This record gives sequence, structure tokens and C-alpha cells, in this order.
Amino acid sequence: MKVSLLAIICLVSVFVNGQSYQDSLYTLYKKRLIVSVETGFNSSPLSFDLKYGKVKSITFIPNPPLVIKPSISYYGVTLGIGFKLPVNILSTSKYTKTSYFDVGLNFTIKKRIYFGLDFQYYKGFTLLNQGDFDTSKSIRGNNGIYPNLNTVEAGINMRYFFSKKFNYRAALGIQGDYKKSVWSPYIYGYFGGYGVGNNNDIIFPDTLHSKSASNSKARSFSSFEFGVIPGLAGVLRKGWFQGNMILGFGPMIQGKSFASADVSRGFLGLNFRTDMQLSLGVQKDKWFLLLNGNFKFRTIKIAPVTFNQYYYDVRLVAGYRINVKTPKGIIKMEKKKAEKRAEKAARKN
Repeated sequence: MKVSLLAIICLVSVFVNGQSYQDSLYTLYKKRLIVSVETGFNSSPLSFDLKYGKVKSITFIPNPPLVIKPSISYYGVTLGIGFKLPVNILSTSKYTKTSYFDVGLNFTIKKRIYFGLDFQYYKGFTLLNQGDFDTSKSIRGNNGIYPNLNTVEAGINMRYFFSKKFNYRAALGIQGDYKKSVWSPYIYGYFGGYGVGNNNDIIFPDTLHSKSASNSKARSFSSFEFGVIPGLAGVLRKGWFQGNMILGFGPMIQGKSFASADVSRGFLGLNFRTDMQLSLGVQKDKWFLLLNGNFKFRTIKIAPVTFNQYYYDVRLVAGYRINVKTPKGIIKMEKKKAEKRAEKAARKN
């Protein structure tokens, strides 16, 4: 199978102040060279709930390609580049192709505090079963084709785990693993925005326009959110099996708006937000095989229209941890850190 060098994912993870650590709970393989490869897909279908007219809901779905991403990790730094495979999730005879870009940066500056920067962009959607109520635009089979419809999200998030026994890197199962099961409450903070647009064209088909709904002719819906929500994180370890779950939900402050050729309006309110991750698989000292899932739900409600976005990322990850000789520069750096910790401890005493 030919692999094209259209890099659609570039992921760099940097962990600061993380020391090699091993005890009865977990192990961090910081001094090993970790080589891994993952394959899978992500998708971001949309729906609009309509509180007017005969059609009560419409659904747009993307058709992104499958992805393969090799990565290397050493001393807390991970570099991975994803490549698009010439295989789409759905048949291109009925669904338009989707182009997308997905980039993330993850880092920590304090123990138990983890930050993430995310940017996601999708372009090219198919309106399911448009032929049932409208044929005014391009129809493929019974579906409407919207090559310029796009969604975007950009934001920064933070997770703080209350239990000292919970280590996020070890829980994820790549840079480390757990020896025993552990649970921790946590908080999830978010600051960012997302939205949908159609390149200055109206999103809905002509038959869904209504004089009683000013946003039925909207060219875009957008939202800006910030806040903190509670959650629960846990690791289940039984023999060779390790599973990891992160689940948070709660309200956040939301500023939302829509824009059309005739009118633009903005509103302020609360919105329900989720934080969901799931990982399970085989964990051995030198290798691992994992199935990872990341799920997001986004909504913008401006009566009589509600925009919903469902993002999910599913990956199969396999990797090997290789023992390598520690470079002299890193040995010197670790020695200096140890001396500083000793001096600090001596001053306290």
C-alpha cells in the first residue's frame, strides 16, 4: 500500500521535571528509547437540531483517510509524524473526501499538572439523505456534497490529579506502566473555541431556510469557552492487562454567535463539556500493544438551531522499549539536578 507524505498530524510531547521513577505502583521508562507505531482514524460528524419546519435534524459526516504514525520517545520527549494512507473510511462514490489537520503539544511543569495545546481542522462534509428533502445542490447518491464546509477547534487544556499515586504518563502506557490499580479525582480546565463555517456560503440547503429563524441562513456558528470541571481518572492493572480511563464533565462559561449575510448575533451562557479518554491493552516490560480512544462532544445552542459536534479518535498502538546507553550530556544534567536537590534539602535541615 502506497503511503503519501501528506503529514496531517504532527505531535510533539514534552515533559519537564519528570524523573526516572520506579516503585511498587508504576515505572517510568525515561532512560529507554521507545519506538512505537500507531494506526487508526479520527472523525468529527456534525448534526443540527432544528426547532422549526418539517425537518427536525440533519447530519453532516466527514470522510477522512486512515492514518499511520511512527513515533520515538526518549527522556520525556516524544516526536511523531502522521502520514495519510490512500484509503478513506467511507466510499468516495457516495461521500466526499475530507482533508484535515490535527496537531497537539503536551507538557507538564509540575508533578500532577499536565497541559495540552490542540488544533483540529476538517474540511469537506457530506449531508446524509439530503435528496429526501432537497435537490438544489450537488447530490451524490442520496447525499448532499459540501466540499467547503469546515470545522475548527483551537484551545489549551489542563489536568490536575489530586492523588500523588496517579502519574499520567504511566497511565497512558507508552512511556511507563502501572503495577497496581489506582484511582484519582482530578479537575479539567479549558480555554479555547470552536465553530463551523461554509466559506461565506449558507450552511443549510434552501428548503431549510425560514423567515422565522434568522440563523437558518447562517454562514457560520462559533463558540468560545472557558472554565474548570471535575472528573475521575483510574488505572486498572491485572497481570498483563492495563486499562486507563479519564472521565470529566460539567458546565463551562460559553460565548456563542452566528453570522449571516443579514445579521450577526452573540450570546453568553453556560455549556456542558466532557473530557473522555480510554485506553486498554497488553503491558510488558519491553513492549506494549494498546487500543486508545479519545472522545469529545461540543454544542452551540442558539434557538431555534442547535449545533452538535462529535469528535472521536481511535488508534491501535504497538511499541518496544529499547535499553540504550545514556549520553554523557544527560548524565551531567542529572548529576547537577541531584546536587541542587541535595543542596535544597540541606538548607531545609
